[in-house]
Amino acid sequence: MKSLHILLIPLLYVGPAVADYKDNAFNSIKVLNNKWYDTKRGVWGNTWWQSGNMLETIAKFGLKDSGFKQTAIDIVKNTYEKSPNQFGAKNWKNDYYDDEGW
Repeated sequence: MKSLHILLIPLLYVGPAVADYKDNAFNSIKVLNNKWYDTKRGVWGNTWWQSGNMLETIAKFGLKDSGFKQTAIDIVKNTYEKSPNQFGAKNWKNDYYDDEGW
């Protein structure tokens, strides 16, 4: 029984590491949006497919972090309102099926 306590001691240090990852994710999203998100077009830089990946990541982080949730909702809303006809697509559809997933 005594050896079980020794094995559990490292678990006491898990909390701060998780908080650091949330901070890292938040700071990364902040840089990503401040540097590349075009609020007028609803995409990141001149990327189409990658914008879908970024949008999915931001939405998932909004689900995990209640403090970021409203920001994520605002970004998703703006993106869906302004990006359906970017890069030659019409209503998010172009001649390639791989871009229809988002």
